[in-house]
Amino acid sequence: MKKLFYWDKDTINHFRFQSSFDCKDKVISDATSFVENCCDIEPGETEEMLIEDLTNQVYTQEEDEENISNCCGANPSYLNESLCGDCLEHADFN
Repeated sequence: MKKLFYWDKDTINHFRFQSSFDCKDKVISDATSFVENCCDIEPGETEEMLIEDLTNQVYTQEEDEENISNCCGANPSYLNESLCGDCLEHADFN
């Protein structure tokens, strides 16, 4: 899949996290609302193009994307990309 648009990593992570507990139709609906209300459409672009690309990037992880935490090498938490869920649970945030 070719990425057509650049999306902020936080945007992608937000919808990926949502996709872990909501159905795909709900995620697409929320992504549609996000594009309609928060994105500037440039000449030659349509909202549909942005919605499709955002949805594709949410549900497809590229091979070159880093998929390990900085703490112990496990999969990163959706809440903190530098810590896995187990390490995040025991982290001290003073």
